[in-house]
Amino acid sequence: MNTHYDEQQYPQFFELIDSAILLAEQEDDVETIVDFTLKKATAYFRFADYEIAIQALHDLDSLIGEQPSEARIRYMNLKAAVYGELNDLESCYQYLCRAKTLAEEQQSFEILMIIEANITHYLFGKARYEEALVHLERAFAICEQIDYERNQLYVSLHARYIRICVQQQRFEEAAARIAYVASY
Repeated sequence: MNTHYDEQQYPQFFELIDSAILLAEQEDDVETIVDFTLKKATAYFRFADYEIAIQALHDLDSLIGEQPSEARIRYMNLKAAVYGELNDLESCYQYLCRAKTLAEEQQSFEILMIIEANITHYLFGKARYEEALVHLERAFAICEQIDYERNQLYVSLHARYIRICVQQQRFEEAAARIAYVASY
């Protein structure tokens, strides 16, 4: 089942996931229940079926508190993403902030970078551009700190930076950033 998920073979994944969760429940394997349910919610999120995704996440509410930090961060970040798509931006922001706090405590820098990027996305959507830039700069700093430059996420961060500059009519700065990204 994990292979189907990892390779995005969703029809096969959906055929197996509920049976796998049921088996994990029968064995009282909470860690597996949480992992599989998070994968199920992620798959529904990718198919833009946000109501089913949020229901799967609500199914975890009573289990997630005792899980390792990584699982709790995944849960909060995914819940934020789903709430964002459901246009419940305040819940989205609350879950992003909770995930950020936990990622900072765990010094999970790669995850923290993604959360900072997600907070930037949220703030951009609320037209809070200066605050968005603060979080975007934090994401850039983490990228540099963990040598994560020149990958897809790093480029998407620059694209967000350019969009903010354009929104603020800082066209020269946007052009300079475009030239920088084009240079590598």
